[in-house]
Amino acid sequence: MPAKSLAKLEGRKLGPYSLHIREGKGRFRGEVSFKLYLRSNGSVSKEPVVKGLYFRGSSYYKPWLEVHFERTSKLKTGTIDLEKEKLDIKLFRLLSGLLPAGSHIMVAYENHESTAAALRANVPEAATYIGHLLFSAGCTSFKDWYFAEGFMEGSQKLQGNKPLNSRIKKINLKELRKDLIKFIKRDDFAEERERAKKLLTISLLS
Repeated sequence: MPAKSLAKLEGRKLGPYSLHIREGKGRFRGEVSFKLYLRSNGSVSKEPVVKGLYFRGSSYYKPWLEVHFERTSKLKTGTIDLEKEKLDIKLFRLLSGLLPAGSHIMVAYENHESTAAALRANVPEAATYIGHLLFSAGCTSFKDWYFAEGFMEGSQKLQGNKPLNSRIKKINLKELRKDLIKFIKRDDFAEERERAKKLLTISLLS
């Protein structure tokens, strides 16, 4: 049987599609590996749109997710592009819904070159493609795992942290706003600057 929280994703609607989850063993107790597919009219996507690890949490540690996200996948009816169909944010919100306040999501970005290039150039994380998905899913602070700090971190990834409480959230958003205001004065990374400008207009950051 799937882990209880992961099972909540089975059959959830994502636009015209529904989610289908397949579970495997993790590396240690409390961890589950999983793959998340799209389903439409009885057809399941050839490749998962999300695959990764889910830690249920313990008395010492909060739950977390570590995932690889593919923006596109194929069904019998053709190629699905979650960004173009404006379903990528909804997908990340569903993933974030598995985690309580104070938890985090790590997203590998070696297959997202625009995010990798922006992070290398010190673009604020929330203005990158992957960072914006994490921010839209409730994360208000970030960590770029550009260099592995141990033997289990794996590939380069961006970590988004869900604030533990409203006080921490307010502090995080204040810092993010300062970073975004500074960034939009630059003359490079036009797409990311437009994303930053839109972020600054929302009620959380205005």
